[in-house]
Amino acid sequence: MACWPVGLRQHIPLPNLHSPAMFDGMETKAKPAERNDLSHSRSGQCAPFARVRLVVYDLDGTLVDSFRDIWKCVNRVFTDFGLQPLTFDRVKGAVGDGARTLIQRLLNSTQQGSIDEVHRRFIEYYRENPTAEARLYPGVKAVQAKVRRAGITQAILTNKPHPLTLLTCSHLALTDSVDGIWGAQEDRPLKPDPESLLAILRYYDVPVANVVMVGDYGADHQVARSAGVAMIGVTWGLLSREESLACKPDALIDRMDQLPKLLGLNAD
Repeated sequence: MACWPVGLRQHIPLPNLHSPAMFDGMETKAKPAERNDLSHSRSGQCAPFARVRLVVYDLDGTLVDSFRDIWKCVNRVFTDFGLQPLTFDRVKGAVGDGARTLIQRLLNSTQQGSIDEVHRRFIEYYRENPTAEARLYPGVKAVQAKVRRAGITQAILTNKPHPLTLLTCSHLALTDSVDGIWGAQEDRPLKPDPESLLAILRYYDVPVANVVMVGDYGADHQVARSAGVAMIGVTWGLLSREESLACKPDALIDRMDQLPKLLGLNAD
C-alpha cells in the first residue's frame, strides 16, 4: 500500500455522513491549514471557479490512462476461463462503475454464474501490475503542482478498488500530488451516490460552493450534481465531447492545462 512521506502519513478515517462513526477506505495527509476564501489571491477574479478551495478528481480516464492494462487483464482472465477475448473498445466501454460491474457487463447472460470467480481472478491479476502500460495524461503533474501552490486542496475519488487505487497512485507518483485518496470499498456506495463526495467535503470542512469535481464519466457528472458541487468535464476519457456536453457540466476542458485558468490561477 502506498505510504505518505515520513511526517505526513496518516490513516485518518473519513467521517460518516449520518453518524459520528468513522470508516476506512481513504488515504489522506494531515488537513491543510485553515484558510479563508482564496479568490482574492488569484488573477482571475471573473474566472468561473475562482472561489474553489477543493478540487476532487476522478482517476481513470481523468488523471490516468489505464485502459490498456484493464483490457489486457480482462482478456488474461477470460482466457483462463475459456472465454472469447474481447476488443479494447468493448472493455473500455464497460469501465467506470467499479471492477465487479465491469466483469458483469462483459460476461454474457449464460456466463453470469461465474462472476464471483472471474472478478476475484481479475483483481488478483490486476494487482500484480496495475500500471504496466498506464500513464498520466499530459499536464497532470504540472497542473496539480500549480493548484497546490495556490493553496487549493486536492483529492481523488474513484470507483477503482481502494488497494488498486493506492498502487496506481504510488506507481505513477500521484500520491504526493494530492491531499487525499478515496478508492472503492465493499461496504460503501460507488459514484454516482454522493455519500463519499459529501463526506470528503465534511472532512476538509469546505462548503459545496467552494468545491469542483473534475471527471470524464457520467458517474462523475451525476455525483457532482447530486452533491450540489460544480462539475468540470474532460474530453479525453470515456465520454466524447458531445457526450460530455450532453451531461451539462459547468465547464468542459480538452486539455488538463486549461484547468488553472478556470480556477483563476496566475500564469507561470
